[in-house]
Parts: sequence; C-alpha cells; structure tokens
Amino acid sequence: MIMPNMNNSSSSISYEQFMDAFLDTLHYNKKTQQKIISEVASILHANEATIYNKMQQRSKFTLEEICRISRAKGISLDQIIQKDNKENAMFSFYADGLRYRPRTYKDYIDNILKHFQIITTFESPKGIFLANEVPLFHFLRFPNLIYFKLYIWNITNWTIPNVSEYYDPSTIVNDPEIQQSVKTLYHLFNTFHSTEIWNPNMLDITLAQLDYLCSSGRIKNTEHKKNLISELRKLTTYLENISNDGYKLSLKDEKKSSIDVYLNELLTNSEMILIDADGIRVLYDQFDSPNYISNMDPKLTHYVNVWMQKIIKKSTHICGTGDKDKKVFFNRLNQSIDALEMKIS
Repeated sequence: MIMPNMNNSSSSISYEQFMDAFLDTLHYNKKTQQKIISEVASILHANEATIYNKMQQRSKFTLEEICRISRAKGISLDQIIQKDNKENAMFSFYADGLRYRPRTYKDYIDNILKHFQIITTFESPKGIFLANEVPLFHFLRFPNLIYFKLYIWNITNWTIPNVSEYYDPSTIVNDPEIQQSVKTLYHLFNTFHSTEIWNPNMLDITLAQLDYLCSSGRIKNTEHKKNLISELRKLTTYLENISNDGYKLSLKDEKKSSIDVYLNELLTNSEMILIDADGIRVLYDQFDSPNYISNMDPKLTHYVNVWMQKIIKKSTHICGTGDKDKKVFFNRLNQSIDALEMKIS
C-alpha cells in the first residue's frame, strides 16, 4: 500500500511533502545519512541500497513501513500531517522517562549524549537555555557536584536497583568510564553557541538539597562536605569567568564557543532548552526532574522561540556588560554558600 495524499481541515499533504518532513524528523542529512539508512534497514529487515533509494524518493515506502519506522523511532505521524494546520493546538512530546529508567548513573549521562550527538551533526547549532537551576552542563566540570546531583535524582526519582543510598562520591569520581562520558558531554556542550537566561535563585535548590542531606544525616563525612563547598565556590568562579569572557571555558586544546548570559529576576520556570540547527528546532522541557520531554513541532518551537526572545529583551545582558548587576548576582551566590558552610560545618 503506497502512502496516499493525507487530508486535514485546511490543507493536504503529498507523499513528497510528507517524506521531506519525515526525513527532517529522522535528522536525515549528509552527516547522518549512512547511520539513518543503516538503522532503517535494520528496522525493516531490508538491504541498505533499497532504503537509500527510498530515502532519495526514487521509490516509495509503504504505509506499513512508515508506521514501523515511526514506532521504532518514536515519531508522531499525526504531528507531521498536521504541521501546516494553523488551527491545530495539540502537540506530542517524546519522554525518555516513559521508555526506560537508567540502570546506572552513566546511563543518564549517555542518554543526554545521544541527543547532543544528533544535534552536533547539523551545521552551526545554537541553543537557548532558560535556567531555573544551574544547567547540568556547568556541573560537569566538578566531579563531586555531578555525583551529588545524580545522587539526589536517584533518591527522588530513579531509585536504581543495586545503587546504594549510602553517599559515596568515589563511585563515580574514580570511575573512568563515567568520567569519560561526562568529559564527552561537556565537550559537545562546548561545540556550539548558547544563550543562557539565569535566575538569581538558580543555586538555591542545590544549596537546599545539600542542607537537607547534611541535616538528615545522609552526608556525615566532613571531607565530603568540604569537597562540595569547595566545588560550589569553583562553580561560581567558573560561571563568573564565562559571563566576563563571553566564552565557554573549554577543556585543554579545544576551540572555545561563545556564550551570551542574561539575568532575569521576574521569571521562575521549569528548565527549558531550545536547540536551533539548520532551521530545525528541538525543545527540551524538564518534566519529571531531571528527565526532559522533547518536541520538534515547528509551530510549537516557533512559539517558544518568540516567547524566549521576549524574555531576553526583558533581561540584563552580563557578558562584558552589566557589571553592577553581575557583581550583585555573584555576591549573593557566594554569600549563600558562606551561610550554608557555617550551618553544616
């Protein structure tokens, strides 16, 4: 059965138009071509030459084949068909948390890596980060802090079997495999320009979590407390440096990517990331912390982009400017760390 024209209340979509949108959703481009062809061939139990011809629209996929691919890749055919329907206000989101739970801390990092590896196959990707908390990617430079956040997320969400509730940062600090995954993820984050909208309270949740773990007796070791306070201070110094320089701090011998940082005191929102690459936008919205739901619908991502641009216009730019606001911001962060240090010591 060949895919027919598909009708909705306002327009029709031809097979060719559908396939153009379908291939965009698969992230099919020159860089990913061989990988996507191989994946689709595996899904359909077909040879790669046949799939290549169908991708090039020299021949056609059947409706059954398209449905099998969409199920395997988590694609909403309805959203593709309805994308030009201006009256359509329904959107489908993809939620990793529904598909699986991490079996190890490394699984969580590796899953984010998969998303970012796709993003970096496009030319000149860029991202807007709306940060109610310090974005995860900035924690990646600090092994005790990244363990601390993973530990919190496990006891509040994942409850991974066979992962002890005993607080022991050495389980990842001394694990070369997860450290390599962390390093690779930070490298990918460092390869593209990003705009970040920071909230003056964005460190408060982390500090409250540390206060709770110490007061509840989960963190008793004095050295663990000292290491966390030390890395929190290094984190604020790092954040101040990138806001001063307008560049992300790269790992050794890596090209530095630019960054724009804004402060906004009026908005409290869930963590949101909007990636724009070659005209294709992907929205990530934190739903069941720390997991994200994602969406590529052009109407929704356009709407969110317009909304974020409005927020940026109402925010204070602190990269190379805004010295007074920047000083107040970092003084507050450091004073909060000082207060917590005195409390938990």
